[in-house]
Amino acid sequence: MSPAIIPKKYCQIGKSRIAYIEAGDQNLPHLLFIHAWPSSSDMFIPVIHKLSRKFNILAPDLPGFGRSQGFKKKYTYKSFVVFIKKFLKAKNIEKTHLCGSSLGGAIALEFAYRYPKKVNKLILNAPPLYLYPFHKNKSEIVSFISKKFPSLTNNFLNKIKKNKLTYVYFLLRDHYQGIDRNFIKYIFEEAVKSKNKAVLDILKEIVNRDLRPHVSKIKAKTLIITGKDDYPELVKDTMYLKKHISNSKLFLIKNSNHRLSVCKSDIFSQTIFGFLQK
Repeated sequence: MSPAIIPKKYCQIGKSRIAYIEAGDQNLPHLLFIHAWPSSSDMFIPVIHKLSRKFNILAPDLPGFGRSQGFKKKYTYKSFVVFIKKFLKAKNIEKTHLCGSSLGGAIALEFAYRYPKKVNKLILNAPPLYLYPFHKNKSEIVSFISKKFPSLTNNFLNKIKKNKLTYVYFLLRDHYQGIDRNFIKYIFEEAVKSKNKAVLDILKEIVNRDLRPHVSKIKAKTLIITGKDDYPELVKDTMYLKKHISNSKLFLIKNSNHRLSVCKSDIFSQTIFGFLQK
């Protein structure tokens, strides 16, 4: 059965019209979700349905992703951290639980490092700390081509978004077997609304950033949750997080990969709930 789509709300942050999901009573504890790359807040819909009775949940489409308008400036981890701060201020939230998946985990980590007083508990789902050589080399090639031939790259990305084979690859890459196809198609269609500049800028950021120096400085109580069959370098990063965040708990989910919020939403939600209730 397909989870019910949650209509987006909108707010103005600076010059950008930002789309976001909100669910749960505003008097409940706040929980902010930050989505992966290249994706949108819709990847958290199954989890939001399960947790919104106990939490006031907010999940923005990051600027340039999903239905949110983009920046004119460069997209970086830092610009997204500043955006999250402004978004919380716009929603009159002083402090929140924070959960990020993949790219969202990297941003959540950076936010907790820079604004520790604004984070209650931190949940990190397979954030990329450091891009290891095999993937780094591939990503650097893409980054070089996009910089050298921006118009060609833009046209190529637009064609990829419209190609039916891209959807097939999307299905196979993240192992969505057993998940309602209508819902998977919906989150795919929302993801490909993302701006090409945002997708490429953040790819370059993932290539060039090393977040490891910040990890040991995280003070928030932290849940590190990763699929046991996720990409090997992300499992390696997971172990690094557990070793260097002093107040942390590690949970590896068996027979699961990189899209826990969709493919393993029950155990993902239960683990988050148990962690936040303690």
